[in-house]
Amino acid sequence: VVDMLTHRAKENYAEYMGRILNNHDAMIVKLADLNDNLIAATTYSKHRADKYRLAKMLIEDQIALVLRQEFPEKFFK
Repeated sequence: VVDMLTHRAKENYAEYMGRILNNHDAMIVKLADLNDNLIAATTYSKHRADKYRLAKMLIEDQIALVLRQEFPEKFFK
């Protein structure tokens, strides 16, 4: 998971997030990291805070999709 969460030097943020979105454990860790970063969002630029909000939304949407696929009886009664 640590390797999945490592932002590589020549990798853009979209590629980095795409890698994270393909690993359940990485999504959970990154979501916690983004929540911590957003708590301190007043110290970041608006652009960085917006980037973190978008990344958080992408992860939350992916988690919801995974849950619907793995537990359809809970979502489609």
